[in-house]
Order: sequence, then C-alpha cells, then structure tokens
Amino acid sequence: MATRQRRGWKAGPDGKFTRQIGWKWNSSGKQVQHKFRLGTNQREAQRREARLRHLWDTIERRVTAFDFDGAMWNELTLGWAKQIANGTFPPRVQIEPDETPREYASRLLQLRYAFAGFPLDPHDIATFEIGLKHMTADPREVTLGLRKPNDTAYLPPTTCPTTCEPNYVQTMPFYFGATEQDLVRENANGQFRNKPIQTGDMFHTALREFQEHLRVEFRRPVSENGTNISDWGHTQLKQVDVLVAHHPNRELSTLTLDGLDELFGYWRRRPLKLGTEQPVQKATSGNQIDILKKFFKWLHRNADYDWKRPEGYEEISHKVATLQGDHVAGLHQVDTFRVEELAALFKCGTPIERALLLLALNCGFGAREIATLRWDEVHLFKAHEPQFQELLGIGTTDSDSFIKRSRGKTGVYGEWMLFDMTVQAIQWLRRRYDDFPSNVEPLVMLNDRGKPHYRRTQNGNVNSQIVARFNAMKSRANKHKCSVPNHSFGKLRKTAGNLVRQLGDGEVAGVFLAHSQSVRQDDLSDVYTNRPFGRLFEVLQKVEEHLKPIFVAGGNNPFELQNQDLVTPYASLHTIKDKQ
Repeated sequence: MATRQRRGWKAGPDGKFTRQIGWKWNSSGKQVQHKFRLGTNQREAQRREARLRHLWDTIERRVTAFDFDGAMWNELTLGWAKQIANGTFPPRVQIEPDETPREYASRLLQLRYAFAGFPLDPHDIATFEIGLKHMTADPREVTLGLRKPNDTAYLPPTTCPTTCEPNYVQTMPFYFGATEQDLVRENANGQFRNKPIQTGDMFHTALREFQEHLRVEFRRPVSENGTNISDWGHTQLKQVDVLVAHHPNRELSTLTLDGLDELFGYWRRRPLKLGTEQPVQKATSGNQIDILKKFFKWLHRNADYDWKRPEGYEEISHKVATLQGDHVAGLHQVDTFRVEELAALFKCGTPIERALLLLALNCGFGAREIATLRWDEVHLFKAHEPQFQELLGIGTTDSDSFIKRSRGKTGVYGEWMLFDMTVQAIQWLRRRYDDFPSNVEPLVMLNDRGKPHYRRTQNGNVNSQIVARFNAMKSRANKHKCSVPNHSFGKLRKTAGNLVRQLGDGEVAGVFLAHSQSVRQDDLSDVYTNRPFGRLFEVLQKVEEHLKPIFVAGGNNPFELQNQDLVTPYASLHTIKDKQ
C-alpha cells in the first residue's frame, strides 16, 4: 500500500517537523499511517525521514517476498522506527527477558539477515559479543526460528488485525532453514555489513560545503592577497570546482567502494580537458586525486553526513597513468632561454621589466616570490659578520649586496649574492618606491598605482600583472625581429637553475632554488654549516660573468627609458592589468 510522500517542509505549531510513513493497525482495527515527529532541525529531520523510508522499503520488500498483501508496522519494527525518529541510528535491538547471550546473538544475526542492507546494532554489546563467541566456537546445526508468542503470529497481517500483535511474520528470515552455522558463516563473510542508506545527500552539495570548510581552514586574520584566503586555499577551491565540472551529481549513498574506485579511476586514467581532445597533465590528475582524498577524509569525519569510508577504501589505487606523450616530452630538456634571447628581452624591456628579469635570473625567483619581496630582506652593501664568513668559507665585504629570506612556498631559507646590475635595478626600485605615498606596503615590487602584485582579482583569480609585463616584453622583442621563444615567466627560474648547475653542481643548484628542508632563520650557524652558501656565492659570480652580454644590451643607463617606442606594444596590457 502506498505511503504519503510529502515534498515540502514546514514545521508544526510546536516547531517540529513531521512525516507520515508506513501503515499500522489502530485500536479500532483500521489501517492508518503512523505520524513520526522528527525534531526541530530541518536538515536532521530530512535525514531521519530518509532513514525511516529506507526501513519501510526494506519491510515492503520482505512482504513481497512472502506474497503478503501489504506491509505493516509491527511492535518490533515500529520500535526501531521510533528510535530513528528520535535520532538513534542504527536502531538498537533489545535483549528479551530470560534470553541467553547465545540466543540474543543468534536472534540479532537472524534479524540482520532478514533485513539485509539495513543496519541494526545490539543494545547490549557485551552480551551480544559473548553470545557471538559461543556461536563461533561451536555453531549448532539445528534449524533456528524466531520466538513465537502465539500461533497467530504467522498469519498474514490482513487476516487478524486485532489478534496478530506483535506480527512477527515480517521479521522472519527469508528462508526458515537457517542454522547457526549458516549465520556464523554469513557473518564472517561480511554479508551483514551495513550498506549505504539513501539519505538524499548529494555529492555536489557536499563538495560545496567542503569548499566552505576550506574557506574557513585557509582564512587568514590579515589579508595576504586581498581576499583573506591563502593562495593554497584558493588553489584547493579551484580544484573542487574542477571536480564539480567533471563529475555528475549523484547521491552520496552511491559512493560505495565501487563508486569510489570509479571516481578515483576517472583521474587515474587522465581524462580529456573539458572542451578539448587533450588529456590532462599527469600532475593535474594527481592534484585532483589528492583533493578527492582530502574531501572524503572530511566527509568521513563530518557528523552532518552519514557517509563513511567503506572497508577496503585504503586499497583503492591512486597511481596516475603515464601516457605515450609523457615519454616523448621527457626526452626533451627543460625549456630555457639562451643568453642571446635574454639579451634581446633586456634590450627591449622597460626599467621595471628589466628589474623583473634580473631578480628572476639572479635569485631564481618566480612571480610570487618577486611580488612578496620586502625591503627588510634586501641588504645592499653589507658584509656578513666575521663569524659567519668563516662558516661560509668566503670573505664578503661592504661592497657586496644580498637578498636574505625564507622562500614562502616551502619555508626554506636562502641567500643570494646580487649582480651589480641587480643592485642598480633595486636602487631604481627604491627611488620609485620613495615616490609612492607613505602608507604603501614595504614591498620592493609594486605596480604603477602602488599596489602589490600578489593581490588577487575581485573574482579571486591569481594576479597576472608580472606575467603580463613579461609577455609584453616578449611581444616587443619579437616585434623587433629578435625571435624570442614563447616560454613562460617561470622558465626564467629554470634557466637560472640550469646555469647554476652547469657552472657549479647539483647541490649548489638546490641551494640556489631553495630546495631541501625548511630551517629556522634565527639559527644561521646551523644553516651556514649545513648548506654551501659560500660556494653558491662563487658560482653566482661566474653566472654574472656568463650573462654579461645581457647587461651590455641595456646600454649605459639601463634604468632610464631612452626609446619611448619600445613601450607602445605594452600600453594596452599595462592599462588593463594595473587595474587589478
């Protein structure tokens, strides 16, 4: 018999939500629907309703299996339903008077078998475990059956509405020949493992709530990029957006072990980029798998959701496939710039663009590292203290200049001896900085409006002003037929790292790129002892000599714009990007 399906949610005068689910016999012998009061929280009420309907659907399936006319609540199942309506889940099976531990365990296993897929827990866990041990140690071969209070208990519910209470017929096993051996075997094989319940919770909804969790997790008390959310937080928010775009919405109850393997397998196999015929990069697939793992960890711990990681979750493979194109790409060296190409860029650059180029080549800085460089990290014309010079194994003088800082991405401390041309660039940047109002941030690189280059746009996108300046410099160089390759700004860091490796070695290159473990900046004795900064300074002097053609290309006054025509191709980009 159909049960009422209300779609709207409106609390009653007492503030509680109600639902009428399933049928029962009233005191007059009439069939009526039972009204469940589900509490005052709408979301929790929806969850309780979904659990009740799952129980009722299970009862209806049992009635169909026995060829009865219609499903009815009985004393046992209605008791479970009332527990669910009051917030207890899974419902607890009570121990009956004078029931031995073995009988209690046997009865609960029969109920679990009869209501396969619906979770039932023992009310007395200790007694159940004792009984289960007895059954497991010496399982009986005798046929089992649930207790019968009277002969009419086995009659169909429509036959005797007043005499068949409680109606145990709907709680019998699917077959009556079950033995303790059968139940022990089924229990050991995991056949009584609870299956996911259709609570109505949706995958995309949970992903959006996970994003809210990330916004809280990565919120910073002081705005570091204009949005109060860290860059890593923004990256993860975008990764969740990608999950929503690639995966159709579905009920969380479908995310069984097979469903999870399907999700992870989608990224293991490297799907096509949306709207293209190209597979995503291997690193992209790995990143999406990582955010999925983080999402399911959050979901498993979230008390607002019933979903739990299934047994075997840890065994799901996360290994991303390697495609044929990956092997071909691996045969090529990292894209880098040649010295003559860098000279062409330097020649066609504006003063601020030349400063960007020098910081990238001298210190291996990416756009973010340049954007966050502070004046207190720049030490012009200042030697190391004598005790540190001994540890460095190289003498420094007050004619030397350095940048000393921890790399923001990794926390690794680094020092870089500056080229003479880099010092000139920083001196020019200082004069430029002094022309700004006194309330601007103490950053070496600001845009023409005195704003930081690390602040995100109003839409939360990464600031691209530094990249735009570099692209304009490339465009200008190619306009003058210099044939500069279309490498990204990040390839300047790769170029510098390769030069340090060629003129030094791999260890020095690692120090230059600020790889390795993060260290405390206030313990420089340990830093200088364990990392060859002295050798790095010597190699940087060789790199400076190697790059001399670049400096020559800038002319006698590289930080005074002499040819206004050079700026023309950049004008439109400059106007747009500096408004960010």
